[in-house]
Amino acid sequence: MKIQCPACKETVEVTTFASSDAGLRLTCPACQRASFVPSQPTTAPSAQPMQAARSRSSSNAAAIIVVVLCIGFGLLALLIAAAVLFVVYGAKSLAV
Repeated sequence: MKIQCPACKETVEVTTFASSDAGLRLTCPACQRASFVPSQPTTAPSAQPMQAARSRSSSNAAAIIVVVLCIGFGLLALLIAAAVLFVVYGAKSLAV
């Protein structure tokens, strides 16, 4: 197992060690000092990343709605313009 020695800060390969829920007791092959490395606490995932994801998805939904509305209003404007042209120039101008 590779580990960084807390005493000499050397990254070493440790083959002999004692482990428990509290951590790891080892003797560094580089500096020959006995050390204890506490285990990393495992915690439940916090709610903050989920809240950030929710706010991103709601802002994405809002952006999608805005784009759809803009496209819809753009198509509506084209239809109105076509109707006005049809009324002004009549059906004869459509026959090419």
